[in-house]
Amino acid sequence: MNGLGQLRDASDPIPRPIVRRLGRRNASGGRFGRGAAPPSEVFERRLGRRSPSGGRFGTGAAPPSAVLDRPVQRLPPPIPPPFDADGHGRSEGEDGRPIDNARLGLLVFLGAETMLFAAFVAGFFVLRVGAPVWPPPTQPRLPVFVTGLNTLCLLASSLSMRAAVRGLRRGDRARLQRGLWLTALLGVVFLAVQGLEWVRLIGFGLRVSSGVYGGTFYTLIGLHGAHVLGALTWLVVVALGVWRGRLGARRATPVTVCAMYWHYVVALWPILYVLVYLH
Repeated sequence: MNGLGQLRDASDPIPRPIVRRLGRRNASGGRFGRGAAPPSEVFERRLGRRSPSGGRFGTGAAPPSAVLDRPVQRLPPPIPPPFDADGHGRSEGEDGRPIDNARLGLLVFLGAETMLFAAFVAGFFVLRVGAPVWPPPTQPRLPVFVTGLNTLCLLASSLSMRAAVRGLRRGDRARLQRGLWLTALLGVVFLAVQGLEWVRLIGFGLRVSSGVYGGTFYTLIGLHGAHVLGALTWLVVVALGVWRGRLGARRATPVTVCAMYWHYVVALWPILYVLVYLH
């Protein structure tokens, strides 16, 4: 045979002269230039490697098998949300549990209140040690027995508040309301008895202007009474909020913060009772 038939190979469907002149032919019939690299090499150099599903990897990317063979890294534990159900921020406590900003702010406030009462108690001790006789013979004696019963009433209010908080944690709204209103009632009784004592003492001649004894008594006891009145007002507002359904298990922070402040006010009174009434 002559012409193209003499140069044709049985295993090559394309004549060699055409391959030499036009370049290689791909399987789909497309043409590549003379000396051109296969399509896979061209795509790897220009566009990066191609995944089995048809997606492209960037230049220098590892193949899918190498990616799947990598060890799986465990994610860190989830971070608690920065805000609670009431919208208050959180911070970490000693036990790792979050503490919202309302409780943290109250703790700071209670620290300042403690320093205030400590300053007044220190001044009371200084004046008492410097006095030749305490209490002065011309001043009336304080009602120790009645105030002792009143102290038990205030301590009982702390127990009722604790029962209210327990009902809050269990989702028992009725128990929560009973505990709050009983606590408020005991607080009113305490302030009423204190007021009656003051009226009697003023009638007997014990006034702020009567001397150091009267001044220190009304300063310490009056300061505590003002705190009880403020806590009682706060407690009534919280109890009304629970009664109207605005506060409860879904919004418990105002109730728990109020309970913390009430327990603090109750804990102060036995100390003052021992210092002022019994000594």
